[in-house]
Amino acid sequence: MRVTGVEAAFNATTGAPVPDLATVPSQSATKRHYFAQETSYRETWALIQDMAGRGANAAWSRHTYILFKPDAVVSHAVRKGLALLAECGFEALACAPLSITRHQLRELWRFDMNKVPVERLAAADLLFSAGEALVVLLRDPTGSGASERLRDLKGHAKSANRAPDQLRARLGAGDFLLDFVHSPDEPADMVRELGLLLTRRQLAHFVSVMTGAASAEPAEVVAMAGAMEGQVGHHPLDLSASLGRFAAAFGDRPRPEIARPTPAPLQAGAADWQEVLDALLQARTPSPLPQLERIHGLPERILALAAGDPRRRLWPDQDLELWDTVVIAAKLSQRDLGGVKSLLEEPLAVA
Repeated sequence: MRVTGVEAAFNATTGAPVPDLATVPSQSATKRHYFAQETSYRETWALIQDMAGRGANAAWSRHTYILFKPDAVVSHAVRKGLALLAECGFEALACAPLSITRHQLRELWRFDMNKVPVERLAAADLLFSAGEALVVLLRDPTGSGASERLRDLKGHAKSANRAPDQLRARLGAGDFLLDFVHSPDEPADMVRELGLLLTRRQLAHFVSVMTGAASAEPAEVVAMAGAMEGQVGHHPLDLSASLGRFAAAFGDRPRPEIARPTPAPLQAGAADWQEVLDALLQARTPSPLPQLERIHGLPERILALAAGDPRRRLWPDQDLELWDTVVIAAKLSQRDLGGVKSLLEEPLAVA
């Protein structure tokens, strides 16, 4: 790979080489191509090269991380998740609580976001703005490739595609946005993603623990998980219950009069806002109307109402919780554009 003037200046500053295709630990040729030029990957690679030297590749292979998302925290699934990981042989070494911004979110899943509808992006923003996440550094003593082993143990983002003994299934995680955890697929992803999620000080601490220059703190990881769960109430993240509470908020009024959100273009066949309210008014029990899952406009309207401040009550005189809004938006928004491949699935153009 030709080294540009900018890259040469980067080398001179850090004393570490710009990664070439051979130093990007990935099975994907497309990923190796992109990551060798990607800023977060290059910065993180330079740091571990400075701190670990020739042991860098071995350090990344023996370690991985897991991100417990805000939905795992509000479900009180973090400590259980740590216990299940320990049962499978993973050692929790260090952790950092995070408030993940919308910009970090887009960078973290940059190579997949091209196939995600704008409505779904807004739902993801609402989820990650609803609370903190916890990133945990893990060591795999088996030496079989930590990221790959955790990837296989974790289970699919879609619940129907999980085995009963996989982590997400055992935690009772939902589908896709509400799937509780994220982890890197292979070491190259770990290098890039920790550089996006952590401050430089946090990243240096993780690398120090990985190389043995700093002590592991497993008890502090468990304590942090317990503290985070203790700071929030428990929410079941159940669509039926959330829709039921939404409908019950209007159950005593024949025709609620509320300010409509700024009109947005409707997809073909989508219901208008009043039609959504009318459908909700008919739900007198915690069970939602089946047809609500076919009303494409619902998540857009809910998100529009929350746009000013997602932590305020959407209805001034009603007790509609933020997490009910998250659940409805996450479970009813369109998951992908259909027929669009992620950037890493597209073949490289050959000049």
